[in-house]
Amino acid sequence: MDTMTTQYQNGIGVSSMLNKIQYLAMQRIRPVWDLFLVNIETIVRDQAKSDNVEDIVNKVIVDCQTLVQYFEAYCTNSAVTCYKVTPLICFYFGHYKNIPQAYLREKLPKGTEERIMISKQVMERLKVNPLQSNSIPIFVYEEGLEKGVWPHIELLKDLNETKINNQPITDLKYRKVLLISHIPLDFDLYTRFAEFTLLESYTGSLKSVKQFGKKVFNNENIPFNKYTHLLFGDKWYLKSPLSRKEKQIILAHAEKEHWFIISNKEMKAKLINILPNLTTWFTSPDI
Repeated sequence: MDTMTTQYQNGIGVSSMLNKIQYLAMQRIRPVWDLFLVNIETIVRDQAKSDNVEDIVNKVIVDCQTLVQYFEAYCTNSAVTCYKVTPLICFYFGHYKNIPQAYLREKLPKGTEERIMISKQVMERLKVNPLQSNSIPIFVYEEGLEKGVWPHIELLKDLNETKINNQPITDLKYRKVLLISHIPLDFDLYTRFAEFTLLESYTGSLKSVKQFGKKVFNNENIPFNKYTHLLFGDKWYLKSPLSRKEKQIILAHAEKEHWFIISNKEMKAKLINILPNLTTWFTSPDI
């Protein structure tokens, strides 16, 4: 795979992902992905600290272009070519601070404002100088510009309205997704696609949906879905309404009743029974 042999000077986090893609591309049996979703804020986060914002923006754009080259080479040399679908690449930036205020964490992680500011600049640059690909369509979206919206749901709407050669994408729900993102709200998109895999930066590990619970909640007994996510929150943007005692009660039920093997519908019923006062909180938002 000649296009992968010469690497740019990429960030550490991105380099780990590139190495994983290159490794997989050389395997006789490899995963098939036909939709690549990349959160630009994640690429910004993975850059080394620097006081020179312009330098960071330039490096992030190089990282994004390198990812495009690797995705393109992977699809050209993999079983994807056996499918009658055109692989797609989507880079996006979501204004997660605009999610409904009731669900937004009161204190966001250190560096959030800086990442947002740099991500905005990257988006502006990409509008003027788009990323280049020889064979795979690339789309760049900025989501959640209005207050009270869920950026990842806005992304889904835009993807559903995307056209290739003036033809709408009619097979989106059948797509096999490779996601690059550190923001758990993006993980909630897994229900909208046929297959969904997370590629972690720094470790270069591939995570299936079954592993999201351990990653987000640091507890393998709590499966990841919209209900558990809305209740337990995450360390980035989504807050939890639960008291420590309520969390302990849910954890006890999850471990005893083996929640990791029950359906989301069954889990919803159990949670409503355990926390009737919070039913609206974890059932109303369509995330």
